[in-house]
This record gives sequence, C-alpha cells and structure tokens, in this order.
Amino acid sequence: MLQAYAGKQDAYLYGPICVDETMRGQGIAAVRFAKFKDFLPEREGILFIKANNKASLQAHQKMGMCKMAEFTYEGTVFLVFAYNS
Repeated sequence: MLQAYAGKQDAYLYGPICVDETMRGQGIAAVRFAKFKDFLPEREGILFIKANNKASLQAHQKMGMCKMAEFTYEGTVFLVFAYNS
C-alpha cells in the first residue's frame, strides 16, 4: 500500500475497521474517524479498502476521504484512500 501511495511524512495508517453486521449503518465508523481526526489534527490518515467492498467505499467517501491510488495484492485489487484533517 505504501508503495502505491506513501502519503505525507507524518501520515498514519487508519484501520482496518470492522463493524458487526448488526451494528452497521449506525455511524460507528464515522465516530471513530472523527476521534482520530481530533486526536491527530493536521495529519493525513491513509487506509486501504478492497475495491469490491462497496459499503466501505461509500462510507469512507461520505466521511470525506479521497481515492489516492490502487494496488493489487495476491490477485485482489485494493484502493488507497486518504484524508487531511
């Protein structure tokens, strides 16, 4: 992932985050994301998502993250997303 997109010098890796099916759609990921942004202001967060994980892609885009790159690992395509506080 970091070969596809290294981010800024002080960037940090965000995730993975797993939310139980019964708890999805309640804003849990958004709350966690907001806490990271509060705790690490002005730093770039980087994460990767499987390209076929539409729910995660939509959730992270809704939280303001942008696709920066993509890479393939063992035949699976991943998208690299990032945000700046």
